[in-house]
Amino acid sequence: MAEKFEKVIEALKSLGVEVEDAGDVIRVKAAKEKLRQVAEKAVELGYDHLVSVEGVDWIKENQIEVIYHAESYEKDLREKLLEIRVRV
Repeated sequence: MAEKFEKVIEALKSLGVEVEDAGDVIRVKAAKEKLRQVAEKAVELGYDHLVSVEGVDWIKENQIEVIYHAESYEKDLREKLLEIRVRV
């Protein structure tokens, strides 16, 4: 099972984004220009269900961070949530 997540992580890293395996979450930090590419790759990899969208107001940095959480309906991928963070 871990091998499947390694493939997901490597595929996302190949897009030039920061990827971290944080236990039950695969955390991706991407530039806003990469969001569509990362989201399309996530669906391609099996993360086909958007669970939530959140926003964090970074007042001192004058930025908003949008956080997307996605899951998979595939049994093999259900163990880890995919989190995509983008600052705008």
